[in-house]
Amino acid sequence: MNIIEANVATPDARVAITIARFNNFINDSLLEGAIDALKRIGQVKDENITVVWVPGAYELPLAAGALAKTGKYDAVIALGTVYPWPVLLTSNMLLVGQAMPGARRSGQRNPGSLRCSDHRKY
Repeated sequence: MNIIEANVATPDARVAITIARFNNFINDSLLEGAIDALKRIGQVKDENITVVWVPGAYELPLAAGALAKTGKYDAVIALGTVYPWPVLLTSNMLLVGQAMPGARRSGQRNPGSLRCSDHRKY
């Protein structure tokens, strides 16, 4: 029998996190959680984590794609939210939704999103 066991600890991994400034009251917590998980679970060193701020969720796929194309990073994480303000929800979701197929073309392997109905779920 062959058994292959994966190691979660990757202290030498180089990780880029791109994060949207818009809705920072939610995104700041997402960033803290991502960095905490990388350090505690993956044991990634501080100096191997790069944080890149972008204006909003629409720019996330563009920035993540550019970071991935550099070849400097083992992983690229994109963090952002589209908060459901009644007037903005449809237009923002439409714009971000249109950007996601572009992310696939820009070299990202697994772009995706998590949709939560209110900020308490973030």
